[in-house]
Amino acid sequence: MELAHSIDQIDDQVTVHLAGDLDPGIADELYRLLLTVIATPEAAIVEVDLQDVTLISLTAVGVLIAGRRAAAAAKRRFLVSRARGLVRQILELTGVVRASWFF
Repeated sequence: MELAHSIDQIDDQVTVHLAGDLDPGIADELYRLLLTVIATPEAAIVEVDLQDVTLISLTAVGVLIAGRRAAAAAKRRFLVSRARGLVRQILELTGVVRASWFF
């Protein structure tokens, strides 16, 4: 399965829009994508938009947490946004929603 995504940049914010199911099979691709965006010199803020994500595995949640750590190491702000439905419930259960980088 291929990771469905698009990327937008406005000024110093790069937004990664994800879509579909974030199952364990896309974890490596998602991690590489996040690292590539975090390494972009103009990206002071990296936002991961989950509005169009229908399912998220615990493996993918782990990738988001790893992305957050990589962004912090690169002195970038990392945000996860617009999760809804089952995806938001999973993020609530894992504690991600309570994190300061979720909105």
